[in-house]
Parts: sequence; C-alpha cells; structure tokens
Amino acid sequence: MNGGVRSRSSWRIVGLLLAGCAALVFCGPATAQRAEISQQIFTRNGLPYLLGNPVPDGSKGEVVAWRECRPGLPCRPVPPGKEEFLIEPGDVPAGTSFEMDVRSDAGVLTTARSTPWRGRVAATVSPGVAGALRVGRIVLPRAATWTGGWPGDYDRFNLEACRTAAGGSCETLAAQGEDPLVCPGGGAVLGHRYLGWWVRAMDGRLARDTAFAGVGHNRPRDIPLPPPSATVVRSELVGPVRASRGGFAECGKPRVQIFKNRIGEARRPTFAAVGCASTCDVVLVVRDARRTIRRRVDVETNGLVGLRLRRRLSGASARVRVIVNGHQRARRVVLLKLARVPRQTRPPAP
Repeated sequence: MNGGVRSRSSWRIVGLLLAGCAALVFCGPATAQRAEISQQIFTRNGLPYLLGNPVPDGSKGEVVAWRECRPGLPCRPVPPGKEEFLIEPGDVPAGTSFEMDVRSDAGVLTTARSTPWRGRVAATVSPGVAGALRVGRIVLPRAATWTGGWPGDYDRFNLEACRTAAGGSCETLAAQGEDPLVCPGGGAVLGHRYLGWWVRAMDGRLARDTAFAGVGHNRPRDIPLPPPSATVVRSELVGPVRASRGGFAECGKPRVQIFKNRIGEARRPTFAAVGCASTCDVVLVVRDARRTIRRRVDVETNGLVGLRLRRRLSGASARVRVIVNGHQRARRVVLLKLARVPRQTRPPAP
C-alpha cells in the first residue's frame, strides 16, 4: 500500500497503523506555530483519537491544553496522552467536539476545534459476498453498515478464503489499497487453488485522516489477515467454491511477455511473464524438435511461466505459445540456449 500522510500540519506523520491506534512521528522544523488538529481518527476499539501540532521538535511552540466540549455542557479539560500533541478521550457521547490550545514561540495563543464526534464506531450490519462461487468467476465484497466515527469515514474491503467451513487455514484473496492491485470494487477472480474452499468478506472502517506506512506484497495471499476488532468485521463464510467450465473472467487486460531466450535451468526453463489484475488461467505450450509440452497454471497478479522436465528440450529453439483465460495472447520462437551475459567493463578513470 503506497499512501502518503494526509495532514496539513507543520509536522509530518509518516506511518500510522491500519486501526489508527499508533503513529511513527518524525519531527522537522516548525513552519507555523498555531493550533491545528491535524488528524481526527479512532482506535481499534472505535474510540476517538486526535493529534495536533506542534510536535516537540525543539521549537518553543507548545500545546497548552486540550478540552472536550459535550453537547449542552461547558468545555472541560482533557489530559493529554503519551505526548502533549495527542489525546484519547475515551467513550464520549455523539456530538462532542474537542479543542486544542497552542502557544507559539512568540507567545501567541491560538485555538483549534474538531468536527463533532458521532459516537463509538460499530457495525450494525455485517458485510457480505456477492458473485458466483465458482472457479474463474469474480466475487465481490458487500459493505457493512456502520454507526459513529467522524464525518468522511470510509470502508476498505478484503476478500478472504478458508480451507474449511469452520474458518481454518485462511488467506487473503484481495485487499483494497494494497499492492498488488485487485479487481474494481475490491473483487477477486477465484483460481483453481480455491476449489472447495470457503469465502468471506472483511470490511475495515477508517477515518478520513488515517495515514499508512507503505508495504508491498508479491501475491494477495502473502498479505496478513487483519485481526478482528470493533473497526474490522467479517461476513459469514460462504461456499464451497465449485468447478466451472469456460475461460476465466477478467477485470483488466492481461499482459504477456515471451522471452527471446529461455531463462533458468535446462530442466526448469522459464519462457514468459504474465500479469493480470487478479488471477489468470495460463496455458503454456512449448514445441521443441521432438514433442509438444503443455502446462496449465494459475498466475496471481504477476508471475513467471515455465516447465518442469525430466528430459531436456531438444534442438536449438522451441515454438512457444501462451494462452491466457482461454484466449491466445502471444507466440514466439524462443532460443533454448541461455543468452550470454557480457562481462562488466571497468569504468574509465575520472
């Protein structure tokens, strides 16, 4: 997930956990020492969590006080959290706003006020799964219904697959906002791997000001499952996934590159790279001087396609075809001899 910090304050938060309950803060020179509540987020328990400026970075600007202002009552002081620039006020009623006072190095006192809190974050209706539970079909998450939080809160969906109806051996099928990409709407194409598995949707509630540390993954199933909490809820498992006939559905045009020379060991040659938005059904056809070999494999988002052989391929070259989702995508004559890698030359002296 490659996201920047959404903040207009004079300091920058470069990482915040998914639930918004912790942040890594790097302090830089303050460009303005006036009160600003830069992040209105919530904890994994669905309770408010606010951050303001300035960060204690050596400047003379300081947070003087925090207050909570409940509906119909005078504002009252709130003690800061672990640092003076944040508060965790606990379970306060809907309609409560928060104020922060900051004194600049010039002695000027300014006050910032939050938008009204709408109450503890909770799901009132669980998420669900839409689509045919068959290999090669697209499944989509359905959103939960939420109460509480801040104005502008939103959902981020995952799809998960489990080997058993009891929820054993589960892994991620698709995760919105993560790398690799998913089908529109947070969907996923069900590969052959998931024949007989069970599927569920996850809905994670996030505040508009939530910030993230970027983490990349090679495949969706490498993405860890978020632990359940008040702001992370799951649907019931549905399934099992059944077999189907015909080519795979597509949520984006696959990309195929057949290499000029084979790559890898002679008994495990690789011929092509395939990329797709979710999962592709790939058939590799290789014709050497004596025989034709076919291999079928699912490619998750991006992958190399090759063979596993008992006997080496015969001849100087082979005719290679790559068929993706039942449609021929590319063909090429591939040299079976590995390409020579030129020796590195010493750079000229300066």
